[in-house]
Parts: sequence; structure tokens; C-alpha cells
Amino acid sequence: MINHTKRRVVITGLGVLAPNGIGKEDFWQACLAGQSGIRRITRFDASMLTTQIAGEVPNFNPEALGLTQEECLSFDRGTQFAVAASNLALHDSGLYAQMSEEERDNVGVYMGSAMSPA
Repeated sequence: MINHTKRRVVITGLGVLAPNGIGKEDFWQACLAGQSGIRRITRFDASMLTTQIAGEVPNFNPEALGLTQEECLSFDRGTQFAVAASNLALHDSGLYAQMSEEERDNVGVYMGSAMSPA
């Protein structure tokens, strides 16, 4: 028998790392202005590819977004994005200063990510 218990979810903060903005305000303002984050690929040599444009996240500085030096060295870029977005969401919530380190370590995160099919 399947238990269909209803659970409530509270969204307390948003953290955005997008090609057209880092942080919800920069991202939202870019969206309102119709600014796309799609541009020429710069993270690797794409000259041999049919498509040479993508939605890269420019000016990403993981340390400025709360990652430790150890995390910057040991996490791949995707994981750095996840932790940085989580940090942004936690700060956006206004709860960061009110929580102990243990409480912050036990925060749950729901993430969304998108890629276009080939």
C-alpha cells in the first residue's frame, strides 16, 4: 500500500547561477531587460563543433559565493554551482544569521537544472 501523506514545502530563499546573471536580482533584471546569456563558448576550444555558442556562467567566483578553498579545489564545476546556489538561497532566506552551523548543515535543498536535448 502506498502512503500518500501530504507534506508542505516552504520556499524560503532563491539562489540563481545563470548565464545572464548570478543572484536572483541580477538574473531577474537581465530577464526583464531581455538579456540573453547565450554567447560564444569560451571555456574550451569549440572550433571543431557545429555549434559554438552556449549558456556559460561568466565571472563565476566560487569563493565569493561562500565556498572554501578546499571545496574550490576538490569540487567539480557543477558541484561548485550547486553549493554556491544553495549559499545564495540560504542568504536570500534571511535565516542564515539566525541559524547555528549545525542547523545550516542540515538545510534541505531542491535544485533545478536544465539542458537542451541534442
